Amino acid sequence: MSNVSLVVMEKGSDWPGHVAAIEDVVAVSQDDAGLLVRTQEKVAALESSSRSVRLAVLTCNQTSGAEATRRRTLVARALLGAVSRATFGRLVLSASAFASPSLRRELLALAGDLTGALGRSSTTISLQFTNPRPRVGLEPGGRRPMAVAGSRP
Repeated sequence: MSNVSLVVMEKGSDWPGHVAAIEDVVAVSQDDAGLLVRTQEKVAALESSSRSVRLAVLTCNQTSGAEATRRRTLVARALLGAVSRATFGRLVLSASAFASPSLRRELLALAGDLTGALGRSSTTISLQFTNPRPRVGLEPGGRRPMAVAGSRP
């Protein structure tokens, strides 16, 4: 059984940075309403192909509030179920370093709730706030670097 890192991205969230270089990385992105179903489908497909989700990352956008928390909780629980079946699985909740205080509190509470549900599992849950890194590409013709996706040159 091979290991996979699964990155689930809310629309408008930032890539979480380095993700386990020795494993295959599978990314899932969907509008907020379809993210849970898409995540469940991807986890089922990976497991049916004898792949184990050892690392799951849920990258969160800047939305906070009861509805966003409810959606994130459902997706995080689906991911927790997947990583808990792997040896030493890990779930990471990720958001921008520029996340609002309310979003930070909500994610901290979610991480605490999920940790309380672990029992004696070897699974770990962590929370990270990352600085988005600018993506740099070349202008047409390969002349000089240019900024991409709102980054500064």
